[in-house]
Amino acid sequence: MTENKFKFKCRIQNRVKMDSYFSESFSKEFEVAINLIKEEFNIEKDLKIEKLETVGLGLDYSTDFRKSGLHIYLHLRLNTNGVLEDWHSVSYFLIINDNSRPFDYNFFENFKKQRLPLERWVENKIHEKRKIENSIESKLYAPAGIKILGSHGVSSFTTKILLCMLDGMVKNEKIIHLYKIRHVVGKDYRAYSFALLFEKQWFLFPDFVGKDSGGARLWYKSLEERIKEIENNYDKFYYETIDIDWKSFKSKFLEKENDYIKNEMERLPLYLEKHYVEKLEKIMMAKNINKNYISEVIKSRMLLEEAEKRIKGGDFRGSVQDMAESTEFLLKTYNKISKNKTKKIGVGLVEEAYKHYIESKKKSWKDVKHNAELMQIFKVCNIKKHEQGNPIPIETLCLLLFAWRGRKEIIKMILEIND
Repeated sequence: MTENKFKFKCRIQNRVKMDSYFSESFSKEFEVAINLIKEEFNIEKDLKIEKLETVGLGLDYSTDFRKSGLHIYLHLRLNTNGVLEDWHSVSYFLIINDNSRPFDYNFFENFKKQRLPLERWVENKIHEKRKIENSIESKLYAPAGIKILGSHGVSSFTTKILLCMLDGMVKNEKIIHLYKIRHVVGKDYRAYSFALLFEKQWFLFPDFVGKDSGGARLWYKSLEERIKEIENNYDKFYYETIDIDWKSFKSKFLEKENDYIKNEMERLPLYLEKHYVEKLEKIMMAKNINKNYISEVIKSRMLLEEAEKRIKGGDFRGSVQDMAESTEFLLKTYNKISKNKTKKIGVGLVEEAYKHYIESKKKSWKDVKHNAELMQIFKVCNIKKHEQGNPIPIETLCLLLFAWRGRKEIIKMILEIND
């Protein structure tokens, strides 16, 4: 019994020694990895290492460096089954941002059973960063991915959407990133796409204007003038030109365009808008508002829900007509409640209602956001009626989002004007 007890103690002592050796080996690995980072980014000062060892749980090593636009963060985490050498997972996490793009390079890997030494892993990730940092995929990387707005060959609508987004961002965003993408053919380029970063997502406006666009270049000219104006008056506007041939661009970014239409119907923002509108409608019902007006508001929502069903069924022209009718119903309700007399319809109705609201509540045009979007619904509806044509799917989907946003704003206007 005594002999067995002695052997057990020795085993524990050996484990303690191994823990100490294991901890020391990780410290050395971390220091070597940091030296690689210092050499790559010409960092002269020593980087502070924070070490946390939790008995029975594991080790944490980290360093966080921020200076002159450069941010480096390296973290090693060792998870154990009671003692260090009996580890069940090791994770490495590296963040690099050298101010060359809007987002960090984030590298993470979790090892089980076998692991790559930290210095070799860091070396591989630095090499990976070098390889991708000048590629268009890297420039158009964003945590929430890429979404397509507008469609190639449709310059007027696409330009309006881009201008509308730019104007909204100038009012509300601190930093704006915009890429002009020239589609090169040999040494020349014939067409352009644009990419605009908004809420951690790149919005792509593909191949909608170029040197061979004829009259459509007028739309592009208005866009160029607005970009130049923003450049001259907005300090944190980052505007860059990228060259890539159309075939490569299409295969990299547009090949899943049909999936986009289907998936976009499930996107959270659209349903957030709807959920918010439903809340506002409940507030309306609780207020002292004529029941006939409330029934008109509900009827206009039913038309908007019908527009959504039509998109799913492929009836894009019918969907836009429902959106226009829904918006017209709601604006007429605003005019009745506010006693704003007007016989205008369509675009003119939007202008009159918004003008009345701004003057009555002593607001400015900067206080409203979605009037231009609602006008676009009526414009597209009238064009397609006249031409007996179908709007493109992506265009219709954008208009549906505009309709819900506009609806939210009009209901807010009704509630304010009624108080």
